[in-house]
Amino acid sequence: TFNYAAGTTSFSETHQYLDDNPTGTASDNVTISLTLTDDDTGSDTDGDTITVSNVAPTLSAVAATNVNENGTTTLTGTSTDPGTQDPFSLVVNWGDGSAPQTFNYAAGTTNFSETHQYPDDNPTGTPSDNVTVSLTLTDDDTGSDTDSATVTVSNVAPTLSAVAATNVNENGTTTLTGTITDPGTLDSFSLEV
Repeated sequence: TFNYAAGTTSFSETHQYLDDNPTGTASDNVTISLTLTDDDTGSDTDGDTITVSNVAPTLSAVAATNVNENGTTTLTGTSTDPGTQDPFSLVVNWGDGSAPQTFNYAAGTTNFSETHQYPDDNPTGTPSDNVTVSLTLTDDDTGSDTDSATVTVSNVAPTLSAVAATNVNENGTTTLTGTITDPGTLDSFSLEV
């Protein structure tokens, strides 16, 4: 309710729309209804319709840590949305053939941090590989933004330990045994003796 002195012939008032309700639409029409009443109970009504449009969120400062095979990267970034009541979903494609993951954030969230394990540096036959992590941030009103980060996944050399061979007499057969340790759980091996 706004009050005006006698003789007032025009008015100008402001109102902030925090969100384009209902959720799930890119824009919504809102009807503004007015009732003007004088001090002697005389009144008139009028109205106007405005469109409140969603503004897409933005991703920035997206980064991921480099890892050794079987290590875990940390993906971080910032989300910005002028719609302070918009919750978000972040879909991350880790770039290693695993299914994309969806993370949900409450309205007002501005930073995120998620982790992912890389069992191997694919493709095979290289000492390290760059993997592109793709992100899509979507608010509850269909606005979205995309970004990406690069993770370098490095191979870790296997180690041999407890190597032993049995003693034999001439023309006998020895048995060679040992232990192979490799953090790359998907690595296969060749042993040259």
